[in-house]
Amino acid sequence: MSRLKFLMVATVAAAAALVAPAKSEAALTVTIKDGANTTILTDGDNDGLITTPTAATNSTTGGVVVGGYRIGLTSSFTPGAISSELTTNTTLRVFRTGGAISGPLTITVLEDNLTTPVAPASGLLNLLNALTLLQVTGTGSNVSVVTIASNIPAGAGDPTSTSAVTLSNPNSGGDSHTTFKQTTNPYSLSQVFTVTLGSGGSANFSGTGSVNAAPAPAGLVMLATVLPFAGMLRRRLRKSEVATVA
Repeated sequence: MSRLKFLMVATVAAAAALVAPAKSEAALTVTIKDGANTTILTDGDNDGLITTPTAATNSTTGGVVVGGYRIGLTSSFTPGAISSELTTNTTLRVFRTGGAISGPLTITVLEDNLTTPVAPASGLLNLLNALTLLQVTGTGSNVSVVTIASNIPAGAGDPTSTSAVTLSNPNSGGDSHTTFKQTTNPYSLSQVFTVTLGSGGSANFSGTGSVNAAPAPAGLVMLATVLPFAGMLRRRLRKSEVATVA
């Protein structure tokens, strides 16, 4: 194999490894509660998408009704362009219906049994929590979100499972980040939205939760990528020189 052809093959292999899609046997579930009432939506066709049968357009039309709330929801789970990124995106519209309310509305979007991302040598993973409020109406109305990343034990009492890493509602609708150590797979990634609506109130908002490998400094990444191929190229060149001399 010529030197140029070898370098081309090595470059393509490295690029493919960096952008390979994330793999997971994850299950997406949305649980909606208002204290006494619960509705569970599941990803029946395993396409990473859950939506209510119709959009909620007002307090009497569309969505699903849980207690005194009408909810329109679209939630999706997507591997990112980089193989180490996993993201859950949720958009919500919530209305007070005028029916009895037995407690604040909580909407939990859970993606469990994640077998990625794979942390770098440092073992560090980033956790993101984001909330975007488009509109909130009604006296005393409020929306908050918490993102949680945690290990799921491989079996009962698995001592390698870790405590959940939790990010509370970001300030002023911004993003918040933290870093945690990976110890074992699989993971769970969840976002818990808490909605309090005053009489006749409504809320239109979205949230993003994600976990991905903490990036190493650019120089280290380049070095880690190039060194294995440099060694292989050096060995091949030596063999070629020996053969030429012989």
